[in-house]
Amino acid sequence: MPKFYVRWRMNPKVPIKTEDELDKIVLLMLGWVKADLRVGLMKDWGMCVDGSGGYLVCEVPSEAELFNSLHKYKTYLDFDARQVLTVEQAIESRKQTALETRE
Repeated sequence: MPKFYVRWRMNPKVPIKTEDELDKIVLLMLGWVKADLRVGLMKDWGMCVDGSGGYLVCEVPSEAELFNSLHKYKTYLDFDARQVLTVEQAIESRKQTALETRE
């Protein structure tokens, strides 16, 4: 199953009027994150200590599934998602490239 590394940042365009409003939004999203971790959608998640952003790692069947799973966060966060290879996939890819180069 494809694995994705996703960097996320707080969306600076979200109009937040008070610190209490920001706390409520962040706590709401952290609840969503806990649920996504519990069901295995996200394999790892972290937030930078300054609170401005973080990362997540997830395994989903397709890019469309990734898009759907992140949609609920889209109002509050901006994403940069990249599909990544496992070490085994990287080794096989390099071996294949080496074989093709020799031919």
